[in-house]
Amino acid sequence: MNNPTDPHEPTGCRWIDGHPGQGHWRYCQQPQQRKSAFCPEHHRRAYFDPRKREEASQEPGE
Repeated sequence: MNNPTDPHEPTGCRWIDGHPGQGHWRYCQQPQQRKSAFCPEHHRRAYFDPRKREEASQEPGE
């Protein structure tokens, strides 16, 4: 059973803040986006289209 007060037991967003191997980490825990393990913000970060990132980083006129 999940303990809602334990930051190492996910009850919401599964995005990890921190570094599990170093002992200082927790799950985001914000409400999950529908059909995703992540909240809307972390879903966008996890499932981005690299072509859009390249287009956004180019200067106008290139």
